[in-house]
Amino acid sequence: MSRLYLIRNPEVFQGEKYLKIGKNYFERWYFKNISKGEGISFIPGINIEETNKKAFIQVITNSSSYFIDYSINDFRFGHNPFYIKIGKNIFSKDFIYLDILDNKQNIKINGKIKYTNNQNIKTNTLSPNIMGPFSYLPLYNNSKIIKYIVNGNLLSITLKKNNYYLEVKSLFDKGLKLSAPVKGKMQKNIFESISANVSIILRLGNKVIFSDSSTNCGIEVVK
Repeated sequence: MSRLYLIRNPEVFQGEKYLKIGKNYFERWYFKNISKGEGISFIPGINIEETNKKAFIQVITNSSSYFIDYSINDFRFGHNPFYIKIGKNIFSKDFIYLDILDNKQNIKINGKIKYTNNQNIKTNTLSPNIMGPFSYLPLYNNSKIIKYIVNGNLLSITLKKNNYYLEVKSLFDKGLKLSAPVKGKMQKNIFESISANVSIILRLGNKVIFSDSSTNCGIEVVK
């Protein structure tokens, strides 16, 4: 699969070559589902630590989180159409099929969720995905964080690029524990909420050019 195809289709599996070499690698996908204030997210992925290779599915709700390990041999993928398969679980643009059972964690999920009216972002050669032309360079745009405050369950952050200022404020619960990689090794815990309140304001100088707010947002704070 060509590098350009992978850049223009960031949802497909990017790390095929790492399945055959002994080098640390981590990749995951995020499927968030919200209905009437209740949410559940499924995070399938793989983690390679030299010769130790595994697949996994993380599950996070408004009040609980789970991590289910699978053998790397249970991992399958497709590019066109895109899908990820771990065990009996299938994740795609149009649906996800779930068959999760872990008696030790007292979790059992079985069913199918269909997705319709999918909206793709507009892309072109210069802007192949949401990172724009920086997709061809390391994941940045020369913005600087000029304020970062975490006080209890309140987050306030301001980023600056030239004369543009982006202010983000969030009120979130304590968050639930998820596993995250450090140099490819799953040895760090982060805490994530899928039911946060978030507001954003974008200014050009002192002029507000965009503002919005939403509930049931996903947010993770790494200290």
